[in-house]
Amino acid sequence: MDDQVNNAAKTQKKRVPGKPFQPGNSGRPKGARNKRTALAEKLMGDDLEAVTRSVINAARNGDMTAARIIMDRMAPVRKGRAVTFDVPETMDADGVADGFKRLLQAVGAGELTPEEATQVAAILELRRKSIETSELADEIKALREHIEGKDEA
Repeated sequence: MDDQVNNAAKTQKKRVPGKPFQPGNSGRPKGARNKRTALAEKLMGDDLEAVTRSVINAARNGDMTAARIIMDRMAPVRKGRAVTFDVPETMDADGVADGFKRLLQAVGAGELTPEEATQVAAILELRRKSIETSELADEIKALREHIEGKDEA
C-alpha cells in the first residue's frame, strides 16, 4: 500500500502555490465570461435606459461626476494626436533611410515626442521590410532563371 502511495505521489505533477493550472490553461474555457461581470450586465441590462436617463438628468442638474461619466463615454480622451511628418518623395530604400533621418531631426527639434516618433518609425520599418521582401523575391526569381538557363545548356 505504501508503494502505491509513493508511486502516485511521484507520477503527480508538482503544483506550484498560486499556479494551480498547467501552462496554457487559465482554468476557464475560451469565451467563458466572469460570473460577476455577467451578473452585473444582466442587472444593468434590465434598467439600462433608466440608469442612462438618471445620469443625464443628474449631469443637467450640475452633478459633475455624472457629467464626467457622460463625457468619458461620449468624447473619450485621445490616446495620441495626429502628427504631421515630412515624408520623403520616394519611398524606396533611400527614401526610407531619409525618412528615419528626418524623424530623428523632428524629435531633436521638439516637433515630435519620442513616443510619436516611435510610432512613425514603426510605419517606416514596415515599408523597409516590404522593400526588402520585394527585392529578395526579385533576386530569387533571377537566380532561378539563371539556374534554369544553365540546366538547359
